[in-house]
Amino acid sequence: MKKLLTYTIAIAALISCRTAIDIELPQTDSKLVLNSYQSTDSVWVFYLSASLMANSQDSLEFVKNGTITIKGDDGSSDEINGSQSTVKYQIGTYWDEFSQQLVTDTFGRRIYEQYIGTTTPKSGVTYSIEAKAPGYVTVSTEVTFPTPVPVNGVDTGTTLSEGWKAAKVDVRFTDPAGDSNYYDMKFHYVTYTPVYDSINQTFDLAENRARAYYYPIETSFFDFSAFQGFDDGTFDGQTIEKSYAGELYYLQNPYDSLIPAYFITELRTTTVDYYLYKRSVALFDQSKGSPFAQPVQIYTNIKNGYGVVAPYTAYLDTLDL
Repeated sequence: MKKLLTYTIAIAALISCRTAIDIELPQTDSKLVLNSYQSTDSVWVFYLSASLMANSQDSLEFVKNGTITIKGDDGSSDEINGSQSTVKYQIGTYWDEFSQQLVTDTFGRRIYEQYIGTTTPKSGVTYSIEAKAPGYVTVSTEVTFPTPVPVNGVDTGTTLSEGWKAAKVDVRFTDPAGDSNYYDMKFHYVTYTPVYDSINQTFDLAENRARAYYYPIETSFFDFSAFQGFDDGTFDGQTIEKSYAGELYYLQNPYDSLIPAYFITELRTTTVDYYLYKRSVALFDQSKGSPFAQPVQIYTNIKNGYGVVAPYTAYLDTLDL
């Protein structure tokens, strides 16, 4: 009994002996962060901000006085100055490409500032991109836009996913042989709401476009952080079919065909930068809150800074509902 008491006192003493140690983290200069999910379907759009320390409590600071220069190996060029940046407002719940998550904004607050160019990138062209701003080291990157791969066909049906009756979407396409190709699959749900014009006494149709959340059959139906990108390492040069499951709601017309509704399949042909960045973000999200998770470094292709310029081309297949 006496020995047990001695052990108990010793353990209690060890537990109670705690010394607070203040660790001073090295301070680093803030760097430019350049981000863009860029397709060949729109003019150049960038987001330019300043990096923060990992333990910083400050909010993200957008750089408004920067200059972004784009030069293509086909002789094209574009320059965007901070004075041309556009403040974006949006109301409602929508998928935000910048933060890669659902965002809800009911008051139309400022979301972020965009640097918007005047030219559109082209497939097969390599672009050198440079961003600079007073007080920061100039950052740069080089990207090439891939050639879009067409969708051969889309079939819909139903399936059981973890005990739930779900919609099933099968997408077929042929991978170009001989190259390392990367892909990302997106789905969209488009409906229209009748809006009465009291002045002209007519009805107009207001478009409602939403992201349809469909996930690869082999992943969890509720795994919202699952990475949906893939490469052609196992099917180079072959015609393949990828199967996805999701809510039945997105394959239904709320007005029984009286008003148009569409289900759109978007096959993105991406670059390795797009693929590695999105995979690292997904792994980072999955590791949050786990004491056993390995640290995840977010991928960047920006020299002397952070962020990513992620080019892609898209092929859209539209299904009338």
